Amino acid sequence: MRFPCPVLLPVFCALALSARAVDFTAAPLPPDVERINARAEDAADPAERIRLYAVALREFPANEPARYAIARHFLANGAPAKALFLARGLAEKHPESADILLLRAQAALSLATPGRSELATLAASLADCAAAAADPARRAEALLCRSACVRLAGGFDEAPAIARRALEEAADAGLPLAPYLLEKDLADETAALFSPVE
Repeated sequence: MRFPCPVLLPVFCALALSARAVDFTAAPLPPDVERINARAEDAADPAERIRLYAVALREFPANEPARYAIARHFLANGAPAKALFLARGLAEKHPESADILLLRAQAALSLATPGRSELATLAASLADCAAAAADPARRAEALLCRSACVRLAGGFDEAPAIARRALEEAADAGLPLAPYLLEKDLADETAALFSPVE
């Protein structure tokens, strides 16, 4: 069994909580399911929101907006394995969606631990981040994710610069800065810890 990475999970939990809705171009939803999804989006209570999305998903299993919302909820609440399972299915259907690629990368990284066995996960997550960075609206989040990938892969000198770029992009875009500041601090601390002694 794999457990969440305690160093990365807080960064991606904060991002998952501030996620925006994704525009799915899949088959249209039945009207009653659309109404349930709309009620879920408008729900102020996160538990009620997820309950409504679960109802909508039971009514129409191909309800991709509900799957995405539930995956973000799982990631935000410390269940990255469940989030990754849903994100992989969504990414198969929407390989061009920056939002879904970032969700998949964040969930995978939240489960990763430094070491050789994780190199494939890190490489796949870096590819997802690079693809997501092509969307200007997701560039800051993609850079933050890339910083975490590089840091986990041992790029201790490179990660702080990427994290600073992510923070600058987030500030320019008016995004909540907490996850970006956390990643910058983690990257700086890791670089200081593993830099050669002079």
